[in-house]
Order: sequence, then structure tokens, then C-alpha cells
Amino acid sequence: VEDVRQIRENIRMVPANARYKLYVIDEVHQLSIAAFNALLKTLEEPPAHAVFILATTEAHKVPATIISRCQRYDFRRVGVDDLKQLLRKILDAEGMACSDEALAAIARAADGGVRDSESILDQLMSYCDKEITFEDVFNLLGLVDWEVMHSLCRAICEQDVTTLLTTVEDVVVTGKDLSQFVQDILRYYRNLLVCKSGGPKELLALPDEEVAEMRQWANQFTLTELIRLVEQFSELTNGFESQLAQRTALEATLIKVSKRSVEISVDTLLEKLALLQENGAPITDTLTETPKPKKKRPLTPPEPASDESPKIAKPDAPPSAAQVREIPPEPTAQIPSETDRDLLIGDMVNQQEGRKALEDENLSKVVDTFKGKIVDIQHPAATPE
Repeated sequence: VEDVRQIRENIRMVPANARYKLYVIDEVHQLSIAAFNALLKTLEEPPAHAVFILATTEAHKVPATIISRCQRYDFRRVGVDDLKQLLRKILDAEGMACSDEALAAIARAADGGVRDSESILDQLMSYCDKEITFEDVFNLLGLVDWEVMHSLCRAICEQDVTTLLTTVEDVVVTGKDLSQFVQDILRYYRNLLVCKSGGPKELLALPDEEVAEMRQWANQFTLTELIRLVEQFSELTNGFESQLAQRTALEATLIKVSKRSVEISVDTLLEKLALLQENGAPITDTLTETPKPKKKRPLTPPEPASDESPKIAKPDAPPSAAQVREIPPEPTAQIPSETDRDLLIGDMVNQQEGRKALEDENLSKVVDTFKGKIVDIQHPAATPE
């Protein structure tokens, strides 16, 4: 906020030797909300001699009130060939030599950024004497050689777990960054995916010799396998708490992707099915009929015994195990009709009247007098049994 206030105070002064005052605010999305509010009035009504340039790589983080008061220009990433030409001009002006392979590695590492490519080149110029080699670029950036990537790819194809674990050990021992190693693996298999899907070579940003080699390795996988590899290696780009956790996750992923025979893709099954059809193998749509289960014969319930002479009948032979005895259903209660209901109600009323008369008779033998709220109870003498 203090810097924005300082700009607001200095912007009123007219430049002495130039027509305009140019203010460049880089990474403007990092300003706080209070700083944006302090700058808003100046952006709405800037002086005629003032020009603001707000640069950012994350325009979605800039408030809409600021974006609506600016003219927006989106810059695209610079291609590898254009970056190589720019870096070559700088090297020629400084009188240093550099191979095309090293320049391509610098341009790929910059990922389309001119400033990043120039920063890498400045470090290499201070690190090297008169010539920048491919090994110097790889050592400075902590990259892994393409031969290591090819060896890793060969080990995955051959399911060579020992080579996979040894490669990770060599990367750790040589002091390489595992995060950068995972990025290199992801970029490598992304290139294989582009080659397998028939993408143009311009998407690879690689020399023609490396493109031809990448296409050969891409033929060792199916498209589904490459998609699965890219998805699994992408999960390793998430932050890990320690290098041990990242190394363990990387080794586990490499072992998992090497077991190619465990998972069979749908495309592979369809290819095999088409091959069977070409060879004349009949494919029918009819399903085999499953045998219907045989119905079990229910056992007849035994006849009720007569009341005259109950006899225990001994079975002639024990029942076989195949027979299943069925328990006869319990008789359910029938709903009484209206006539039966009236009879039941009459019986209940008669029972209640008889019980009340009995209670009155017993009570009259006990109660002697009743005056107001006082009841005199007479205790009859106990009669001898």
C-alpha cells in the first residue's frame, strides 16, 4: 500500500526530459486488495503523461475492477526455434560458442519464456569458459540424459524391475532432484503419447533424429497404456513431505506400470477379437442355456391319528436325504362375521354383569353403614373350616 501511495504522489509531476512516465508493475496479481483499491482511482483518471503496464502470468487473480479499466493483451509462448535464434544472437555478441543441442535444451527448459531462457544462459556463460556444451546444460539444470529415459522405457517394456530401481538409485546418488526427474519422465511419455496419437512433430520441439527415435519407442505401447502411464506419473507431481516419500512413490509407480500383463485394455481385446474374425473363428450372439433346476416333489402330510386307538406307526424305511420335508402352514385366524361378533359382545356383557352382582353381594356383607363421607366396615368373624 505504501508503494502505491508513493506512485500516486509522484505521478502528478510532469517528466522533464520525456513525454511520458512509464510505470511497469510486474506480477501485479500479488498486490493486496488494499493496494488495488488505492490504485483504482489513479487507473480510472490517469494523468495525460502517465502510462501503466501491469504484467502478470495469472490474470484470473487480478480483480475485475482493475481488468475492466485496462486494455488486455495476451502474449503467447515463444517457440523453441525462436528462442534458439535469440540465444544465438546473444552468444555471438558475447563471443561464446554453443552447440545446437545445448541451445535446444535451454529453450525446452525455459518452456516458452524469454526471460527464463536468458537467465539460464547467463548462468551458463558465467559457469563455462568459452563454449557451452550439452553436458553443462544438463548439469546446471539437473536434467537427466535421454539415454537414461530410453533405458527406463526399455525396462518398463521388458518388465525389468531391477533396472528400474537401479535407475532411481543412480539419479539420487548423482544428486539429481527427484521432482525434476519426475518432470522429465512425464515430458518423455507425453512425447510418446503425441507420437502414438499421430500428432505433428512441431508439438514435440525435438530434432528430427530424436523424433524418429521417439516414434519407435511409441510403437512398443498401445494408446491406452500410454494414457495410463501419463496419468500415473502425473500423480507424482504433487507435493511430498520428504524426499524419501517421493522416492518411495516413484519406485512403487515404476513397479506398477511395469506389470503390463496384469491389465488388459479394451482396445487390445477388440484387436484380438477382430483378428479371430479375420481367421474365420465363428462368433455367435446366442447364449448357452443354463439348465433349469428340477422341482422337488413335496411330501404328503401324514393323516391325523384316530381318537379310538392311537397307535405309533413305525416307518418301513428311513427317509432319504434328498427329500425335503415341508412344514404345513399354521392356520390363520378367521375374521368373525357380524352374527358371531354380536354373540361375543353379549357374552362379554353377561360376564361383566355377573361379576358386578358378585362384587355388590360381597360388599353388602362387609359395609355396615355409610354416612356422608364415612364408611363403617364390619369384619365378619372367621368361620371355622
